Amino acid sequence: MNPASALTTDRAPLPRRLREIADRLGLAPHVRGWRSMADGRSNHGRTEVFVLAFDVEPGLVAVKCAGDSPASRAAVDRERAALAALAPAAERGEVPVPRMFAAADIPADVLVLTFIEGEPYERFLGSALDPASLAQDLAAALPRIWAHPPLDVPAPPRVPARLIGALDAGIAARLRSWEASTPAAPATAFLHGDLRPANILVRREKGALRLAGLVDFALARPGDTADDQLVLESTTAPVQRDFPALAAAALPPLAPAARRAATIGLLCRLLDDAVRSRDWEAFRRGERNLAEALG
Repeated sequence: MNPASALTTDRAPLPRRLREIADRLGLAPHVRGWRSMADGRSNHGRTEVFVLAFDVEPGLVAVKCAGDSPASRAAVDRERAALAALAPAAERGEVPVPRMFAAADIPADVLVLTFIEGEPYERFLGSALDPASLAQDLAAALPRIWAHPPLDVPAPPRVPARLIGALDAGIAARLRSWEASTPAAPATAFLHGDLRPANILVRREKGALRLAGLVDFALARPGDTADDQLVLESTTAPVQRDFPALAAAALPPLAPAARRAATIGLLCRLLDDAVRSRDWEAFRRGERNLAEALG
């Protein structure tokens, strides 16, 4: 999301759904504009994100609306549960995550959240701004999230069943052997589940990047912290080449076995997504990477 200072609200009439949300917040007379921030498809279905601007407190709110698919509605439910669990820590300023507005009659397929002023880290491709402070900020915030009791939802299987049938037979056999011989790490941490640069909001400060907040907890789940850390390291390298090493140095070190298990688990999830979306080009690339990780 853009900083509030850069937000330009649409002059078009307020959509009915946003008007209803403003009414239910008791702020309909104070709407000064709105803006669509995102509208697209992801692994958890179609969602729309808007910003509503008011001329009184809270000023700006983010409104996330689920689409019609069960996956999209389930993702909103998962994010609601995650943010509710983190709410006490967020109120104390211990974790930089959005807080929910709890008007009783907000529809179940809608989240109304505090607006975090920041820009997605993915926008800083090749930036010369120093990422060391961002790595330190994440190293402070993530362990506080991980330490929360894990969400009461099923952890995803390490090897999705439909993936085995899609893989090359030799790779599938090696994957089965790895799964049988490698005990699963205890799923005792509260994971964000999708620590990509798009979900890491940053701000610029004296030539450096600082953490503004973490958003999109639609894939939050129980698991091992290595899973979150591996996603963070692997997806931020294209943005700033030095960042993964800085993050790895700031966060608790990953043992080689934990890093390998997290890598294989991540590749299996990505391959399963490719099978689901029938993206066979991405599948073949991921299959080669999985073969390399299995050794």
